[in-house]
Amino acid sequence: FVNDAFHVSVEDLARLDFPNPRSDGQGELTIAMLPKGSHVSFTIMHREYAEQRIPSYPAGGKPLTLPMLRGIGLTGRVTNEKKEGIAQARVSILKSGPPPLKEYKETRTDADGFYRALVGPADYFVVARHPGYASVTPTRVTVTSDQDEAACDVLLTTGYRITGRVTGKDDKSVGGVTVQYVAEETIYDESITNVYGAFDLTAGAGSGKIHVEAPEGYIAGKG
Repeated sequence: FVNDAFHVSVEDLARLDFPNPRSDGQGELTIAMLPKGSHVSFTIMHREYAEQRIPSYPAGGKPLTLPMLRGIGLTGRVTNEKKEGIAQARVSILKSGPPPLKEYKETRTDADGFYRALVGPADYFVVARHPGYASVTPTRVTVTSDQDEAACDVLLTTGYRITGRVTGKDDKSVGGVTVQYVAEETIYDESITNVYGAFDLTAGAGSGKIHVEAPEGYIAGKG
């Protein structure tokens, strides 16, 4: 997450040659070039274990010992209303807890719309996103320690574009503002305004509302 404002996928960064460090034969891993005095968060992943997220760690602090838990496969298929698999859909797995729900893991579907992720025992919510489709209410799934795999399919519906512009009182464009499409207290899509104040959201059929997170020194007026 960049400045707690928007999310950039690690998978996307790795494809652009950003470093994706791995542990050595003794399981030791070093993350270099951290800003002095900073606190960072990071996620440890392995193809056989459930990933583990460290929410805050002081740069230059003592080495951490992180026991890994056996991963349980969470699998499913993302389809459209014609039951066709949707390739390269972004699947977010959210861990159950007090709102707002926190993203636990993210993956993408294959050419036939299937996805698979390793998780630990817990309650999760699964949501999928893809350009041109509207996200639906997150699907709840319970994963227990005695399971080898758990399944959760996701159906995406036809999406409708909502475009607009965020301005100040003097009608000047306001960039860098978070704009969300919300229905029944659930955020279905989110956009950051560009330098012209423009935003672009995708919504499903039915009623909802646009929520604007006003920057410091502003309040959101009625649209």
